[in-house]
Amino acid sequence: RVNVSSAIQQQERWLVAAMVSRHIAITVKSQAIAGLFLQHEGDLLRRLALHCAAHHQPRASLALARQALGARFSLKWAAYCAWAWAKSLNPF
Repeated sequence: RVNVSSAIQQQERWLVAAMVSRHIAITVKSQAIAGLFLQHEGDLLRRLALHCAAHHQPRASLALARQALGARFSLKWAAYCAWAWAKSLNPF
């Protein structure tokens, strides 16, 4: 017997949660709540980017890192995006 929640991998959960966070941020009327959900989306996208980098997927890591930077800007993450960009040019 397979439990549906355990059949879904962690990165898929993060991706679905990020999409739900973006949907809530777009549809909610309160700017404060929208800001919180955008921050949450950024955190989830950062986790996904780091996961892809750890699993030798530099292009996916860069794409997710750039999305995370747009959702939640920080200088530290901007530096990570620059590193991910350089890594995606030479994946070896």
